[in-house]
Amino acid sequence: AILILVSMAAIVLGILNPRWVIRWGEKKTRGNVLATYGSTLIASFFLFGVYHDPAHEQNTETQWSDLVHSNASVQAQLPSTPVPSPIPQFDEGAFKSYVAQLKGGSFIGEVEIDSNVATIQYYASFAEYMNANPQSGLTAEQFRNYWDSGDAVEEALMENSIRLFKEFPILNEVNIFLPYQEQVFRVSLPKSQAESFLGADFQRLHEDRTNEAWRQQVSNKYFNPEDRKRFIELFVTVQDTSAEETQSLDHTVEVKSRKTPSAHEDAASDGYSVEYKLAALHKGGFIREDDPLVGKFRSHLDNISQKTGEEWIRIADMTVTAQTLMKQKGVQEDLQTTIQAIEGTLPDDLKPGMIKLEEIVSAYVVLRTGGR
Repeated sequence: AILILVSMAAIVLGILNPRWVIRWGEKKTRGNVLATYGSTLIASFFLFGVYHDPAHEQNTETQWSDLVHSNASVQAQLPSTPVPSPIPQFDEGAFKSYVAQLKGGSFIGEVEIDSNVATIQYYASFAEYMNANPQSGLTAEQFRNYWDSGDAVEEALMENSIRLFKEFPILNEVNIFLPYQEQVFRVSLPKSQAESFLGADFQRLHEDRTNEAWRQQVSNKYFNPEDRKRFIELFVTVQDTSAEETQSLDHTVEVKSRKTPSAHEDAASDGYSVEYKLAALHKGGFIREDDPLVGKFRSHLDNISQKTGEEWIRIADMTVTAQTLMKQKGVQEDLQTTIQAIEGTLPDDLKPGMIKLEEIVSAYVVLRTGGR
């Protein structure tokens, strides 16, 4: 094909000017140009006709097309390699923001997420709440009355745990600790058991942005006093904080009794040291005896003993029994002062004979007993 084009170009140029295409020494006439390059052009056409086979070219294209389609068919029959779905990431910030909106959310002190297991800890006392929220205008009476109203404790334990699964179906388990009236109410609820209790799928409830399924299958159906009590019976355990035998939160490590030296021995006559009781109540649960917080309270109590010059101090819980004991010691007037100190409302100039324990936020009272 190239030779044909060159021959045709030479003929055109030779007709215009024979000198452009005739070699040196040859006769420069248009006839010579036509004779030389015309024969070349004819020979080129002959050769092109011999070697160019349209049928062969079409057959080659057909074979290539068949090969492509055959390869695609084989690929379609091969087992496909599954593309791994992305691992969902837990949005801890969104979770904590949502927790703050739950029942009693203002009184939640700690929120933890570990391996898709959520743990929520409510404040153990008004003093602990005020220590974390010093600017709050809430009074001690309002704090106590919140949980005394209706079945507020049952609502918080049941509805909060279920709402968390609905909003965050990635959760595998929800644990809630709620201290109330010298008891710690604990919910340890796996998602599978919650779904069995409700007869619902949390993933589907979460995906239904109209919340119609949520209302029909859960809130309107189960959020009532009867089902709340049934939920409490199935999933809630209650631990008396004044019990002498205590286990850690994971129910595997038993707290060993330890007598405390001299100054604290009388207060720990039940086998548990004063500093241990304070640390346990500070966290609103039960802890190991080697918890660093126990050492912190031990040091704090030692400093108080040195400053006051007292031989020992006594710790008493705020129950009727404790109040009776204090009245028998003739400290009726100081009793009210002590309660104020726990609630954080006592002025800095304390009455003589009273000790204010800074940073101790618990339902316990520390009394100076020297001379009484």
